[in-house]
Formats: sequence, structure tokens, C-alpha cells
Amino acid sequence: MGRLCHMDLQNLPRVDAVAAQLVDDGLAPRLATVLARESIDRARSLVVSGRAADAVALARQAGRQVLAARPTRIINATGVLLHTNLGRATLHPHVAAAATDSAVGYSNV
Repeated sequence: MGRLCHMDLQNLPRVDAVAAQLVDDGLAPRLATVLARESIDRARSLVVSGRAADAVALARQAGRQVLAARPTRIINATGVLLHTNLGRATLHPHVAAAATDSAVGYSNV
């Protein structure tokens, strides 16, 4: 391993520093830690192969992909002309809470 590569490896950020940035971006702490580790490992591999790498940028890109894939609230503004099954019959919050309680434990179906 050459001197330049060794210096670049020393400049890789700590996992907790990268994870903290991902938490600031809106990710859960455990997921942020996993993505930080994976991104630092990927950056390390790139540096060893002689390519430039930014572990923080890699982690943030992975975080954006995770956040983009999450379910999000929508507004059903389609009216009756186009039935999309989006928000057609929403659950009252108390009903949703009761369903959640039943779903996370044992219950008769």
C-alpha cells in the first residue's frame, strides 16, 4: 500500500460522525449507523483500489435512497373520476391504534 493510499485511509471519517449526519438528515439512529459503516467500507475499498472516495457523500446518497423509498402521506385529489384506492376510506386514529395493538401481538383472526 503506497503512502498516499495510507494517508487517504487515515482520513476516512469515524462511523459515529457519519451516522450523526444521517440522523440529522432524518434517519433512525440504528439505520444511520448501518449505512455509515457500509459507506465507510465502500469508501475504503475505493481508496485501496486507487480511486477517490467521499464516505459522507456515499452515506448521504444511501440515506436519500432509503428516505425516498419510505411510505409518505398523500392527498387524494382525484375525486370520483378516477378511483385509485388512495385514501378512499381512511381509518379514524383510534381504530388505527387498535389495529396496531392487535397486529403487533397475538390475536384471533
